[in-house]
Amino acid sequence: GGGDAAPVMPASTMAPMSPLEQPVATSPSTQRRLLEMPTAPVGSSFRPDVVSCFEPGSRHFDIFPSVFLPDSGSSVLDDAWGAGIGASTFYNQIFGLSVDAIWWKPTSRSAFAISGSVVARFPQKALPIAPYIYGGFGGLFSDELQDGATGHLGGGLDVRFNRLDCIGIFLDARYTWADKIDNYAVVSGGLRFAF
Repeated sequence: GGGDAAPVMPASTMAPMSPLEQPVATSPSTQRRLLEMPTAPVGSSFRPDVVSCFEPGSRHFDIFPSVFLPDSGSSVLDDAWGAGIGASTFYNQIFGLSVDAIWWKPTSRSAFAISGSVVARFPQKALPIAPYIYGGFGGLFSDELQDGATGHLGGGLDVRFNRLDCIGIFLDARYTWADKIDNYAVVSGGLRFAF
């Protein structure tokens, strides 16, 4: 009769979903890849990781003032200021090789030292810094002193600035054993340029 309720349409005859509403079939391997994709936290920037300045294969060039400090009581050398240059290359994030040349003028004499070192640095993930230690051999040459071989051990701190293409500053100190003159210490600090 006229009071009969309108027939209910079966689910199969309902309006189809739009393409955006339809579920996308994915295989287990695809689901796994999606879960493993890295996601950037909200508010993150594109600034490189702080340890990027210490990546394997990194190289740098140094220019620095230096203080020459012979053992107390030295009869042939005095404390003196000088300057030096150096260069380093790293084969992985920790180990590398370096070479440097430093010139001083204690009193009326001038002295020139060249050294080669094996370096071990330890980058910090939370900060763009890397403490390091090093040791090696070299020679000291002078216009009035006896030339001779040297050996040294030292350590320092490397600080880099990511926003300046890894230009940085450093400070280090070493103790040197010499075979022809008094032993001496060297304190150096200056600019470090990545290349």
